[in-house]
Amino acid sequence: MELDNKKLSLTPPTNRGVVMTNNCEELSEYMLFDWLQFTILPLGSHCIPRYLDDKFIGSNPENIRDFYFSDESSNHSIYINSFDFVRFLFFHLFRVTLDDILINVDSPQNGYEVCYSYRNIKIMQAPSRNDMGTHVLISGNACRVLEELNISYKDLFLKLLKFNCNYTRVDISFDVFHNRFFTMSKVESAIKNVEVVTKFRNSVQFTKDNLISKDNIGKTIWFGSRTSDIQFVFYDKKKERIYNANNIIDDKLKYWYRLECRFKNEKASNVIYNYLYNEDFNLYIKSILNNYLSFRNKKISDSRRSRWPLKSWWSEFLETTDKIQFQSKPIEYSITKKKNWLDRVASRSQLSVLLSSIEDFNIDIATSNYLYDYFKYSVDKINDKDMEIINEYRIKQGLNPVQYEDIKSYISDIKDIIIEKKQE
Repeated sequence: MELDNKKLSLTPPTNRGVVMTNNCEELSEYMLFDWLQFTILPLGSHCIPRYLDDKFIGSNPENIRDFYFSDESSNHSIYINSFDFVRFLFFHLFRVTLDDILINVDSPQNGYEVCYSYRNIKIMQAPSRNDMGTHVLISGNACRVLEELNISYKDLFLKLLKFNCNYTRVDISFDVFHNRFFTMSKVESAIKNVEVVTKFRNSVQFTKDNLISKDNIGKTIWFGSRTSDIQFVFYDKKKERIYNANNIIDDKLKYWYRLECRFKNEKASNVIYNYLYNEDFNLYIKSILNNYLSFRNKKISDSRRSRWPLKSWWSEFLETTDKIQFQSKPIEYSITKKKNWLDRVASRSQLSVLLSSIEDFNIDIATSNYLYDYFKYSVDKINDKDMEIINEYRIKQGLNPVQYEDIKSYISDIKDIIIEKKQE
């Protein structure tokens, strides 16, 4: 089937899924990818990409040539569990170069031994177990990084077709910025009143509480067990963002609810296939929702709950699902935009203030990550006049002057510092 670029467009319609801007446009609802996880497995004993230019990451990244999988006798064979393959993947899939890749800053998972990462995009390997392949984990935050990097999901999935790729988890989320559809109280009430028709045996509810302020910081309702190939998760995204993002959220954002549709294993692969080739991907997702979950008004005269009428808020949501399109820059992306603005406009001043007061570089892991990003992209903005002002202030505070070479040396050593702190 020929790909329909119009159907796969991530540009939101004018009246739906609008990201809040300074004009305070009304938010409605949108869909987004919120988790991608897959394993590139060997073909036979090895999974070997062949390319014509072994120095594919260098002064001219465009030297990458097409590649194919061959057998172990290939003149350009590379074991799947090699750093060459990892850096190839980082650049080929995400346009991330070698200088930005960190090693074992994040702990490996699922039996893998080494974790390479770039801003929450993780690639894991087990050098002693080539049969485990190379595992790629793109969390919700990492999906936002892909959008910031202008990585097309369609292009990403098409590239992965060239590999022996096994999808293990894919999340499709619906973000709703009003209370006409599902809210936590509506879903909770339907469960309490036994007004849910579902193929799942149980629902699970979690409540988080801030033990200091005693405020409820959000409830999560799950349908489907953790081992199910399909799960539906409802939660109050606004509360979650306020708690986890230090209140970085627009005051005019009154509601923000999320429904996560989590697919695993074969179901995850089906989602990717339908995203690429289904002429109506929305209808595909809607059919899964219809098949696994519905909220209905109790009808005492009818003992079969499947014949009860749908609750109006759920019916309206399902009808709207046909019109909801993918959002290429979700609202969480606006936080990244604010950070980029700070980096561009205020980083020089903020870095100067930091350099004026920092006593040494024996810092914790979180600070190390933050400082690494800041130093890396801001140090070239510091000029001789800035250094003079910085050191004048440091001397007044009883601190030793700092040299420009010290800062450059810190940049080259920071990765090792981060890794050491992580392993302590």
